[in-house]
Amino acid sequence: MQQYLVTVLSHRNEVIVHIRFLTDDRLKYECKDVAYENGIEAVSPSAEGNFKGLCYDGQRKFVSKYFHHLSPDLKVGCFDIFILYHDDDYKEVDKFRIDLSNIKLSNGRQIQAVLSNGEELISLAGGELETLEETFQRCTFCFIYLSSVFVSDSWCKLKSQSCFIETIDNEEKKWCVIPVVTAQRPKLKFRIPFGLNTLKEIKYYPSNKLFVCCVQALLNSRINEREDRELKLHHIRYAYLVEKISSIPLPEFKNCQSISHLEKSIAALDCSKQIQSYKSNEQAESTICINTDLEIDGSTARFSKSACARQCCDFATKSVKTTNSSNFLKKCDDKDLMRNWRIIVEASRSVGFIRDPNCTGTGFRVGSKYFATARHVVVSMTATNDIIDIKKLRSRNCYVEFEYLSPNQKQNPENLFHFTDIVYENAELDVIILQLSEEKNKPFPPPISMISEIQNDSLLYIISHPNGLPQMSDPKIELYKLQKDDVKNSKEWAASKGIDVQNEYSDIENKDKILFHCASKHGASGALGIMVDKRSNEPHGVLMLLRGYPNFLYENISFTDADKTNFLIVEQGVLLSSVYDDIKSQEKYNDLVEDINDSLHDLDNID
Repeated sequence: MQQYLVTVLSHRNEVIVHIRFLTDDRLKYECKDVAYENGIEAVSPSAEGNFKGLCYDGQRKFVSKYFHHLSPDLKVGCFDIFILYHDDDYKEVDKFRIDLSNIKLSNGRQIQAVLSNGEELISLAGGELETLEETFQRCTFCFIYLSSVFVSDSWCKLKSQSCFIETIDNEEKKWCVIPVVTAQRPKLKFRIPFGLNTLKEIKYYPSNKLFVCCVQALLNSRINEREDRELKLHHIRYAYLVEKISSIPLPEFKNCQSISHLEKSIAALDCSKQIQSYKSNEQAESTICINTDLEIDGSTARFSKSACARQCCDFATKSVKTTNSSNFLKKCDDKDLMRNWRIIVEASRSVGFIRDPNCTGTGFRVGSKYFATARHVVVSMTATNDIIDIKKLRSRNCYVEFEYLSPNQKQNPENLFHFTDIVYENAELDVIILQLSEEKNKPFPPPISMISEIQNDSLLYIISHPNGLPQMSDPKIELYKLQKDDVKNSKEWAASKGIDVQNEYSDIENKDKILFHCASKHGASGALGIMVDKRSNEPHGVLMLLRGYPNFLYENISFTDADKTNFLIVEQGVLLSSVYDDIKSQEKYNDLVEDINDSLHDLDNID
């Protein structure tokens, strides 16, 4: 049986297309060469066989390259230990996790331990018990951190019993549930639940000098299990990607075929920006509109004919200039100076994401010890009847994390900060400033150093954590000027479809706020808007992202692309210059103003 591979090679300004006919016995060798030595894969209709011919090293590179195409649950890795605990014990449990992670095993690697509700496991779908079962399959051991609040909580007891039953029903998990006690048994202030009291325990308290040795002995006894699970998971991931990518139909290739005909196939495999122009050649220089959907790598884009077109509540309409010549592969010109990105990287150090067990948002550092975010984010986390509960705000479950940059990143306690107080809030502007808890030898990330008004000739960027994902930058934000009948026409269309429009587009004309198009999702509220000025090498803080219009796009309503041309879709942020002016205008905030001023390098633009 003959199969063929098409290889695209680039040499200086020439593009060479090779077609190689392969017999079965040469398939494995040739696939390896094509897939990775040339850097571009173009597959025949028998692509599945070609991919399966890759050697193990090639498979790992293949999975790594297309990792972002995996389903969310397949992105979750394997670990040695997951820790089941009560939320009130978070601080102590996180310290326990860190202590575990510092222990080395006999093969030289360190233990990988995660919390049962940690970011590493967030993509596992299903209810809590289903997620718990799946989590147990990804980990060798389940450590149950026992405390008074844990054993008195019926839900925690149910989850621990579920893990215990798994060890009975599943031979592979026998003796894998380990209770963790934090004091000698006679000194415990609670009774260990039935079933767990029969299991071998880990003693985690200062007087137990054998803690590290006991943990090492326990994990060394099953040291290869995590590697075995990782290998099985690798095969599942590989099979999933082969099926997904090989299902993409490709055109028939011909010798010396031009690169423009191959571009669609390669882009489909690579899942890079897939933007197709709907305009004629005569309109090639005019502005087109695209609808950008953020993924983890922020690279996916989809085309739409309307400036209002978008998916569900992902507010993402931006205009892009088409390239002047159809001879080039890229359909839009979004080049940017590296100088600008260096400035954005500097600003990104001030941005963090605020979270509690139920909600996430974005915010940024201001002044010597403060953190600014959208007020509605904190309300969603802590408030009852729009009144913020300061006790919930101060709890260990509510915190901000900085330097969260990659999906599988281990949480660093040095980047976590809790809150002590509210120093400023304005419900109309939807802004709140929180005081961060100070800890010895733990410096805060740098604050934004400039607050400015937006200049017409400057570029705007937004730095955010949409959906609690790693930090992303949305480049070249476009301001939007509200047209006379935008709101009226949008409401009329929505009302004709039976949509309640009573509160739609409220506050959209607020002069202290600004409208623009960006790629936005839940969790991006409070994001920092940065202006890059040609005259300065520092980032200028200019706005805070608050919301997107209209409200009904957040609801579970389905719209076609044609529908989306009938109503205004736009994002709104508050001007930082307006926030600063409001703080200065109130005498009670004099100390806060002085503190913020000390961290700012230049206030000329807002005086």
